[in-house]
Amino acid sequence: MHPADRTLPPAAPSRGTRSIALVAAGALGVWTGTQTIRYYLAMVVWNVAEDRPANEIGLVAGAVWAIGLLAWLPDRLIGRVHAHRALAATYAAALAVRSLVQHESATPALAFVACVLWLWWLPAWMRAAALGAGGRAIALAVALGAMLQLAGQHALHGLDLQALSGWPAATLGVALAGAFVVAAFAAARTEAAAPDGGGAPARYALVGFGPFLFLLVALLGNAGRMQMVSGLTLTPAVLAIQAGVLIGLAAGLSWPRAWLAAASCAVAAAVVLAGPALDSTAGVALALLPAAAVYAMTVLWLAPGVPGRGLHGGYVAGGVLFFVQLFLFYSRIDWMAVLAVAFLLLGLVALAARPARDAAPLGAPATAIGAAAAAMLLGATVGQLPHGGASGAARASGEALVVMSYNIHQGLDARSVPNIAGIAAELERADADVIALQEVNRGMTISGGVDYFAWLAWRFPQYRAIYGPMHGQLYGNTILTRLPVRASGWARYPRGPSGQVRGYAWADGEWRGRTIRIATTHLTPYNRGAERAERAEQAGILLASLGDVRLAIVAGDLNDTPESAAVRALAGGGLRDAVAEKLAGAPGTHPADRPARRIDYVMAGSAFEAVAAEIGATTASDHRPVIVRLRLHPPN
Repeated sequence: MHPADRTLPPAAPSRGTRSIALVAAGALGVWTGTQTIRYYLAMVVWNVAEDRPANEIGLVAGAVWAIGLLAWLPDRLIGRVHAHRALAATYAAALAVRSLVQHESATPALAFVACVLWLWWLPAWMRAAALGAGGRAIALAVALGAMLQLAGQHALHGLDLQALSGWPAATLGVALAGAFVVAAFAAARTEAAAPDGGGAPARYALVGFGPFLFLLVALLGNAGRMQMVSGLTLTPAVLAIQAGVLIGLAAGLSWPRAWLAAASCAVAAAVVLAGPALDSTAGVALALLPAAAVYAMTVLWLAPGVPGRGLHGGYVAGGVLFFVQLFLFYSRIDWMAVLAVAFLLLGLVALAARPARDAAPLGAPATAIGAAAAAMLLGATVGQLPHGGASGAARASGEALVVMSYNIHQGLDARSVPNIAGIAAELERADADVIALQEVNRGMTISGGVDYFAWLAWRFPQYRAIYGPMHGQLYGNTILTRLPVRASGWARYPRGPSGQVRGYAWADGEWRGRTIRIATTHLTPYNRGAERAERAEQAGILLASLGDVRLAIVAGDLNDTPESAAVRALAGGGLRDAVAEKLAGAPGTHPADRPARRIDYVMAGSAFEAVAAEIGATTASDHRPVIVRLRLHPPN
């Protein structure tokens, strides 16, 4: 054979090229992984174990997470040299299929599979990155992944990719999975497997990654929660967080000090506990939180040593810390002290490390920081684009006021799979002047971590949007109204024997020269004991808040039937059931696919006359919408 005919092996990529590819793969993995964790939790809470006791929900979630922490098993079966690329390809395939499939059983199954595969991929990538480019590459990738997560939520007006459905979900999901695989395979195989007996500092980094991941999923990568913590709107909140990420990364790479990491995390913990007291410096406080977390994370990964035999032990410890913190955080719904403890744990672990600036090539940091800045700019630009299909002009109907009440089930349909687009289509079809929504998520991790309030405000700019939290900051009621609003607010009912905290949002709107009070509420669910009496008490509190009941409208999910004490209390206080007046033998509203009970209402004071009523025949949510047309009597 002539020498020219020989097939030569491809040239190995340079260290700089490999570093960039490893950082890119890690950043895309952290971005998609943040959403994968949230999606798996949402499918546990709202699909597989919906309405089950907290301990059963925890068992289901814990079982999936425990399987994911068995990352040593595929690592051993596949082999260290091939594990990163093989697991990346498998995880990407799960992401792509998940974006294409919307099914009651297949969707949660794919969410669980994707979560397990991501947890298996993560330590394999960490080892490959540490060997191929040093700890700096891991810090860069994690920070860039956080920036991409925030930029994505900014561009999608509060949503994550998994909240989309139809062709947008399929297109973006497949494209992102493909980019992830390309980056993983571009990172050439590390020539040597990790040596046995990697040093303790590497294990510190793996343990510390648990609290950091919890902070990323529940706080730092969650635009909705950061808005509620700071009082800022979406754009300034996201930009402040992203600025903090860049500051923390730059400081960690240039001046890594363990004592400073511990001190900054302690300050961040104090900021979290101070909460509303920092409203006057919201932007600064908001930037401080990610800066402290990213700085400490960078310090940990700049500690010398390569994860070896201790990799999976440290990884399991960090994974257990993550799950315990998450479970505690939601055991009391938004237990902010757990976030403070996570900052303190991260700082303490960093204090045990001895950081050193490693010798990663300059191309990787420069490229990663440039990509972070580009993501920040792109997210901000796309996030300012208005919705093309909605008019910005507010208007109210002429003779009749159209009022809609709709429990949107955390943006899920009757099968408990994401369907915010279908819900928006129902709102658009109703063309109501007042829309009362319940179960509006503003970023609760166990509900997918998305901000539906911000998205709805963008999707329907012709409405004034008013949000009222209930159980925690991120789960509540929303009013969308075309009417001029003179005043608005919200309140919580006292915590009752059921342990549930419910509430209502209200607005005083101008219509036909008069001020009317609009309120939406979501009363305590279930019938396990004290809930019926609790709902009646809540109805009484709501009634007392309305002022002139004759000019009041209450729309919401009362979680009770027309003959119940709660509904009778509202009726006895002067509110009439508009649906019952216009629809003889009115059909049920829940569950949407087999409506057995009517628990959703529009009730109006004596100044209003119901002229038409409709219960929508749709499964876009697990409730059916109630739509009523009201005419206002002339004043006496």
